[in-house]
Amino acid sequence: MIRASLTAVPQRLPVLWAKAAVFAATVFTVMLATSLVTFVVAQFFLDDTDQAASLTDPGVLRAVAGNAAGTTLLSLIALGLGALLRSVPGAIGAFIGGVMVLPEVLSMLPYDAVETAVRYFPTQAAGVLGSATPLPDAASNGAALFALVLWASAALLAAAALLRRRDA
Repeated sequence: MIRASLTAVPQRLPVLWAKAAVFAATVFTVMLATSLVTFVVAQFFLDDTDQAASLTDPGVLRAVAGNAAGTTLLSLIALGLGALLRSVPGAIGAFIGGVMVLPEVLSMLPYDAVETAVRYFPTQAAGVLGSATPLPDAASNGAALFALVLWASAALLAAAALLRRRDA
């Protein structure tokens, strides 16, 4: 598919940006709807517990939207890795290894600087965005969103730089 796309549009960057824009809009829309439906359905099971909540409770609607935004930005990181590596298995391995496993391994190191840096890794930042209450020892919502935007931008910009230099 990429060869046909790049044959139709010889300039490579508009293809990547269009793909990223359509992908992000689709993922955000689907994730927002899924998060809302999941929240409402979960409340049927949690109705008589101390975990019951309403969309009007403080932080809940922000967490539902934050979950959609976090998942969208994580998916853009995966898209960037896929465009960088041009290999589905490689991109999956890089995403799981670099985005999900590496922060867990690094958090075992006994250094404060590493602990602070790990707070801004993609999965930890997405977790902050999807939480209705502040998480202990975590980044603020604004910092977490900014970190995820930077990670996604870095992945897409690296993919764009390589896409300009190589054949499809």
